Amino acid sequence: MLRFAAMPRSSSQIFFFGGTNDLLVKQETQKCADELVPAKDREFGLEIVNGAALNLDEAFTALKRLREALDTLPLFGGSKVVWFKNTNLVGDLKFARESSTLVDALADFAAHLKKGLPEGVTLLISAPQVDKRRALWKTLEKIAACRLHDMPDIEKREGREQLAAIVLGKLKEEGKKIAPDALELFIELVGANPTVCANEIEKLATYAADRDEITEQDVESVVSATGAVSIWKLMDSIGARNAAAAMKALDNLIAHRESVIGSLMLLAAQVRLMLWMKDLMDRKLAHPRTGFDGGKDFIFQLNKLTPEQSAHLRDPKTGNLPNVFRLHRCAIAAQKFTQAELIAAMQTLLETNRAIVTSGLDDRTMLEEAILKIITGSKADAAPASQRGDARRFAEV
Repeated sequence: MLRFAAMPRSSSQIFFFGGTNDLLVKQETQKCADELVPAKDREFGLEIVNGAALNLDEAFTALKRLREALDTLPLFGGSKVVWFKNTNLVGDLKFARESSTLVDALADFAAHLKKGLPEGVTLLISAPQVDKRRALWKTLEKIAACRLHDMPDIEKREGREQLAAIVLGKLKEEGKKIAPDALELFIELVGANPTVCANEIEKLATYAADRDEITEQDVESVVSATGAVSIWKLMDSIGARNAAAAMKALDNLIAHRESVIGSLMLLAAQVRLMLWMKDLMDRKLAHPRTGFDGGKDFIFQLNKLTPEQSAHLRDPKTGNLPNVFRLHRCAIAAQKFTQAELIAAMQTLLETNRAIVTSGLDDRTMLEEAILKIITGSKADAAPASQRGDARRFAEV
């Protein structure tokens, strides 16, 4: 039998597995079901009730079927497990919040569970989301054996380190290592979705079958979201002031169905972040380094900024910083530019945008020329002195 914290003392047991880490929730719930009901008894000893609801009608139907399953004793005696599978009724549902009838129904179900289940009946619940404010969760927390598994928050240093450890562990099982820059890129492209993460690790291990170490090039070649890789490669190439690499990255970006004007907008967004990061570096508030440790250290540096120092970086609606991985990458790319050069780059992209919209010239050629101007810094001297000293104001244009 699995060992759970807060195991109910009565013979009527309730097991709860929830959280956004769908892979762990799925694995642990299935393992629990397998141990509670031997394979020979599953035909009559395990009843699965679908707990996922898209609207009020489906929510009421799921609750009704669950109550019926719990109150129906096994046909041939013995024990019975009811699995309320993948229910979202423990989460924060808009249609639930707006329906007092459903809120009452969930509260009534929680009260029903408090009274205890019929002898020999066990309830197993799996839930992809848990809202700890809800009465149902508060009841389950008291009377059930609960395990929560949430995905790490990669916008926070601790979450990024946690996910990095998971990736490194999975790769070690495959007999592989990964370069620091490749790990940073992998985390940004894949995110914290455990199922996707496991699939992409398997693909990488197969791709690098005859090598011990996964490289950044391997990640770029194998992992999904290649369009995102291309804009970062374009920015990296511009940061390295490498015209040939920049043209190749632009080819890849457009090849992945990004229009010329769309590529220009993406590039403008990256250059704006480069300008913001250059401003922080010039004020000795940020000191970016390459490698995964560099990324973690950069997150720490940004978290130390006061509200006044970071106000221009934050979303005016949410107050959040832009994606930290992008900020770090943009900071690295900005190191070989002056503030004046980056302001001039923004002006070049603005003029190119106008020309693409209003002129009959080839838009691809105009964008290539703009990128070359940025790399060579040919318009740095054209930036007005008043703009050179106020990167934050200009970057908001």
